[in-house]
Amino acid sequence: MSQQSEPITGTPTPQPLKSRRRFLTGVLTGGLVGSLLAGGITAFSHPPHGPGR
Repeated sequence: MSQQSEPITGTPTPQPLKSRRRFLTGVLTGGLVGSLLAGGITAFSHPPHGPGR
């Protein structure tokens, strides 16, 4: 009854690549949403200059 306590190190698993891609996708999406939000706040905070001004 011998159990193998060490992990098998034959081929590396693609898990780090998947998590890195997911992280970069989240950073890109967060940056895009943040820039759109900042642009919307900036545009909303400046009132338009109408013909009466």
